[in-house]
Amino acid sequence: MAKEADIVKAIRRAIEAYGGYCQKNHGDGLSSGRPDIEACVDGHFVAIEVKMPRKKATDIQTHILDKIRSAGGWAVVLDDVIKLRAGLSTFPLTCRACFAPLKPPFCQCKTS
Repeated sequence: MAKEADIVKAIRRAIEAYGGYCQKNHGDGLSSGRPDIEACVDGHFVAIEVKMPRKKATDIQTHILDKIRSAGGWAVVLDDVIKLRAGLSTFPLTCRACFAPLKPPFCQCKTS
């Protein structure tokens, strides 16, 4: 099974291959809840919290992602690069919460 670091690396490579810029945030104890990856894609701010499959974001992580979405950014929890690639294929017509393409309506999270 892949480690979270492997998923982060694959997501970073996909964003860079798409032409975006991204950086990995490292936990330092002072920035609790900060997304693992912050990126700029086609001029849009994208924050990504990376989790292993079946793991959920913490309450503080969810709160920060909600604040980013409220400010107009994309803020998602991803557990594989496949979901990111699907979202990039229609970006910026993607759900701001799950990064699923919106047209045709593939998003099932009901938050976009």
